[in-house]
Formats: sequence, structure tokens, C-alpha cells
Amino acid sequence: MICYPPAKESSAYDIPGGVTSIGDNAFSGCESLARITVPGSVTSIGDGAFERCESLTDMIIPDSVTVFGEGVFAFCGDLMSVVLPDSVRNLGEYTFSGCRGLTDITIPSGVTSIGGDAFSGCSGLTKITIPGGVTAIGDSAFEDCENLTDMTIPNSVTTIGDSAFEDCKNLRKITIPSSVTSIGDGAFAYCENLENIAIPDGVTSIAEWMFYGCENLTDITLPNSVTDIGDSAFEFCESLVKITIPDGVTSIGHSAFYGCAGLTDLTIPGSVTSIEDDAFEDCENLVLRGGADSYAAGYARENGVAFAAE
Repeated sequence: MICYPPAKESSAYDIPGGVTSIGDNAFSGCESLARITVPGSVTSIGDGAFERCESLTDMIIPDSVTVFGEGVFAFCGDLMSVVLPDSVRNLGEYTFSGCRGLTDITIPSGVTSIGGDAFSGCSGLTKITIPGGVTAIGDSAFEDCENLTDMTIPNSVTTIGDSAFEDCKNLRKITIPSSVTSIGDGAFAYCENLENIAIPDGVTSIAEWMFYGCENLTDITLPNSVTDIGDSAFEFCESLVKITIPDGVTSIGHSAFYGCAGLTDLTIPGSVTSIEDDAFEDCENLVLRGGADSYAAGYARENGVAFAAE
């Protein structure tokens, strides 16, 4: 099937039996369609096939579908429920992006990757289960899922992309398994209600902006595998009161702890040989601790930061 006329005002359409492929953008912009029935003969659904079908409320994808494109349901604002078959292996970029009404979806057990922006802007989602076969969560995959409250990532996942959970304002709890070795820039930025988190051993870098604006974050555990803390990693984490910088960290980036007003005491290990400008700016109550002849001691003297030699 190549194209359904977007100007047609019908509210329902049954795709004829015998159709095997729904082409790219086939129903794109069909704002009046509230129901579309996909027959069991369909094996392929193209990119953007149902994007911007703003009145579409639910859909069942048959088990016959093995090819599932990118952005299939992007910006279907009234979409509340979709049943996906186990034959689907990947959720591509923008699959459900902007589906603000989506409240109920089960990711099939055979899915191995969740693409960039796959669920971005799905403000109706309060919880979602990621199956055990997923190895990668793409950039901005769950960005702006503002009502998502908790998330358990399975121990098959090795990579969490840039901004993967950015702006999930009500996310309070997330469990990151030991299998994860890479977490991208801004992965949890603006998660305003996140209170504590443990980064697994194996992650070597606290990336730029990772926890920027997490204003209720009080406690974070960093593993001994971490060697650098990126620019603005904890900027404006104003409730942060407890963090231990592991031995082995060599660099602390620009504005890494800017505006962390709750920090009062922080030991900088002797392994640190680089601290960038404004790393501890507006940490009004902070006392740095470390060796008398350490790099941190010299940094504190030059930048007017309180320091206590140990």
C-alpha cells in the first residue's frame, strides 16, 4: 500500500487483506482516522507509516510483521495503546515520539535496541518495562517522559545514550545494572525529582551534563572505574550532600559542581591532575580536602576555594 489520501475525512479504515507492505508515510497526516485495522497479510511497515494520525487511539500490529520502520507512530497525539508482536526486533528512531497520550505499551521480548527519540515526549507514560534482550538505549530515547516515575534497566544493556532520560521530571528511581559501561552526555539532566543513583563499576566517565539540574539529587555513588568527571556533570545539583570522588579520577571538568550549594566537604584524591575553571563555583559552603602538596591544593589557592590539608 503506497498512500491513503490524507484529506479523506473517514474515521476508520480496514487495510484490505492481501496487502503485504505499508509504505513509508502511507497514512501520514491522516488526522481524521481514529481506527486503522492492519490485516495478517502485512509483513512490512515503512518509516512514518502512521505519523501525525492525530486522532488514532489504538492499534494492533499482527504477528506477521517482521519489518517495522522508524517514526511509525510519531506525533500521534491521541494514541493510547499499541500492541506490538514478538516478531518486532528493533524500535527505530522516533517510533512513538510525541505520542503524549500513550499510557500502555509492552515492548516485545525480542527487541534488542531502542532507537533515538523512540519514546521522547510520551508524557502519558508512567512506567515501562524494558525487556531482557535490549543492549542499547538510544539518544533521547525517553527524553521528556515527564510522568515516568521509575525505571529498571535490564542487565543486558551496555549503553545508555545522550539525553536518554533528560527532562524526566518525575523520575525518582532508576536502577542501572552492572552491564552498563557507557552513559552519554546529559543522560539524566533535569531529572528534578531523582534523589539517589549508583553508577555501576565499568563506567569510566561521568559525561558532560549527565546530572545537570537534578536539583533533588542528594546522594550518588561513583565506581572506582571512573577516571574523569565531565563539564557541568553535576551543575545545579543544589541538594547534593554526599559524593565520593574515587581514587583514579584524573580530571574534573568546567563547572562540574557549579551551584552545588549543599556540598560542604569533598575530598579530592591525589590522582587528580586537572580541574577546569568554575568547577566549584557558587559552592558557598564547600571545603575541599586533599594532600598539602596536591594539585587540588594549588587549585584551591588560585581560585579562592576553602581547602583543608589532610
